Amino acid sequence: MFSNLFDMAAVNAALENPTGWRGSSPDRAVFFEKFIFAQNGYKIDLHKFVAADEANCFHSHPAVAIRWVISGGYVEEFSDGSFETRMPGYIGLVQPEMTHRIASLLDGESVSLWIRTPKTHEINLVGDGWPPQ
Repeated sequence: MFSNLFDMAAVNAALENPTGWRGSSPDRAVFFEKFIFAQNGYKIDLHKFVAADEANCFHSHPAVAIRWVISGGYVEEFSDGSFETRMPGYIGLVQPEMTHRIASLLDGESVSLWIRTPKTHEINLVGDGWPPQ
């Protein structure tokens, strides 16, 4: 439904050549990132989630961000044990103090647009599922 607002063929083509990836272990991608724009610490990216985070691998974010799920969707688990489902069309605010993980993907993969403000915090890795740092 909301993916009709985007040219998903162009989105998917852009994500075929990602500018980076992240995961909860050094050899396993959870999402691929495609840089779109950055200026004065503000950043816009596409994130294509291809796997859930490992169990008990929660993390925070370095800045306030707005995320817009444009396809797929996912279940988000918070470090307090609560869960929220993020369907396509969901727009939400991410605060640096929030620790969460992607518990599962609803449709095999999920694409989100991220708009991030300048960094104000360090990323915190929470939980005993992370490899030794």
